[in-house]
Amino acid sequence: MATLLHNITTTLTQDLLTAGDGVNNAKSITISNTEASNDALVDLFLNKKEDNISFDNSSGGFSLRIKSTENVDVIIKK
Repeated sequence: MATLLHNITTTLTQDLLTAGDGVNNAKSITISNTEASNDALVDLFLNKKEDNISFDNSSGGFSLRIKSTENVDVIIKK
């Protein structure tokens, strides 16, 4: 099982997966706050102009994006 690790250190929206990465069957997504002093508010969303239901990460599929108020680690297991 492959694992993708992202350390998010900015409040700007960032891609975790971009369309074409080929991660079509993620087993889990874990988000962990790395700042003990503050709560993290996290927005995690699929981004595609059309249907956001399908888990299609091909070049014509979706991107997975995150926006957080604090530093967080994100682990995607595939």
